[in-house]
Amino acid sequence: MSVSLNRRQTLGALALAAAGTWPGPARAGSPPRYRIEDLGDLGGPAVRPRALNLHGIATGEALKNDRDANGVAFRGPAGALVDQPWTGVAHRGNGINDDGLVVGDDQPDHPGTYACWMWDGMQRRDLQVRGAPHLRSARDISQRREVVGLTIDAQLYLYADGAVRLHEPPARASFWDALCINGSGTVGGMLYRTGRHLVTAGFVMEHGVVRVLDLPGTTDHGVRGINDAGHVCGFLRAVPRGPDIPFLLREGELITLGRLPGTTSSTVATALNRHDMVVGQGMWSQSPGSFRWLAFLWVDGRMHELNTLADAQAQGWTLRTAEDINDVGQILGTGLHHGVRRAYLATPI
Repeated sequence: MSVSLNRRQTLGALALAAAGTWPGPARAGSPPRYRIEDLGDLGGPAVRPRALNLHGIATGEALKNDRDANGVAFRGPAGALVDQPWTGVAHRGNGINDDGLVVGDDQPDHPGTYACWMWDGMQRRDLQVRGAPHLRSARDISQRREVVGLTIDAQLYLYADGAVRLHEPPARASFWDALCINGSGTVGGMLYRTGRHLVTAGFVMEHGVVRVLDLPGTTDHGVRGINDAGHVCGFLRAVPRGPDIPFLLREGELITLGRLPGTTSSTVATALNRHDMVVGQGMWSQSPGSFRWLAFLWVDGRMHELNTLADAQAQGWTLRTAEDINDVGQILGTGLHHGVRRAYLATPI
């Protein structure tokens, strides 16, 4: 099955996106201002945040010292991160629900072996089920404690209450990846088809039925985020290997989000909340052959560079990426603080 728009709808959206004039919904008011907090670290030089819950608790991976080559999973509010104490070559937190349950994966013993787990900040529960294929990744967790990920042989799985349900890739898909799940258990992600060029296609899966996005006039697309209403965000391309264009798809309406002033190449939407506030990052050209990313917030039909919404106390910050946004509008991402790469939590004020 597919989620379809007609060719006129899609081409019209792409034309407006290219011109930078997509109107979007009527503007309800000014965007929020944000207080920027350093997320903190675990003693090492790098923190990579991945997900954020309603209460401002984040998860991701971080290095514990300068000699570490592999990160460890963390959980916590800004300035009070806690690392997962279990040993392993590397482990990372990928998703967190509003109850504070983190899901992630690691390589515990040998290359090619994986472990997936759920962690509440104190106790860890392995997700492997006897008789089921070995689980390779745990990507996200819903409020109903459903976990989505991939097995080692590229099947998509849903884990709930100690049981695993498996799903084979659709016909003609070489492989696929599940990236997000909402409160109703609807999954979003990307299918990949190999050939002369690698082609991607976004999908949603509801009650075990996979629906591929059908966006005429596009060559590639992918789903990166989904909210409880089933609205999705991600990227699309109008030509093979062309620049990424961020989009929001809600109730059958395709909204291309445009790009930040001065950005010349790809812009990707990474997450959205229940209010259809969308975050992501756009590539900005400093000079020929030199690029950097800038974080954005799309709200009420307009795209804003997140740096322009930061309050005066955020001096010294350049916000580069926006990885997630929760339902109260807090944003999680990475940036430079006085030239040093750090993770941040942006809170509306």
